[in-house]
Amino acid sequence: MRQFKKGVYIKDNVEYTQELINRHAEHLPVEEVNISDLNIDEPFFWKIDNLFDFINHVNRMNKKTGDEIIIIGKDMNIIDGNHRLAKAIIEGKKTIKVKKFRIFPHC
Repeated sequence: MRQFKKGVYIKDNVEYTQELINRHAEHLPVEEVNISDLNIDEPFFWKIDNLFDFINHVNRMNKKTGDEIIIIGKDMNIIDGNHRLAKAIIEGKKTIKVKKFRIFPHC
């Protein structure tokens, strides 16, 4: 199971900062995948405790174009790009551009 804490992705008890994930994803090829193939039913770790938090996430999503690349794992889980993916889904897009880790980097 994946976990998040602010600015950190946790996989197999190893913490990966956003900077580290982006650095390792930099050279991955861009692919287009069906949104319906993505694993988006895992527990979600956005902090939404009140209306202000909710509005903050809506604003972040609204700043996206829905065309940006997201980063996913080999099991099609979202590593980075939930706001971008949410925007694409709301816009009715069927596909999204991704960079996919087939093997997660050991750092």
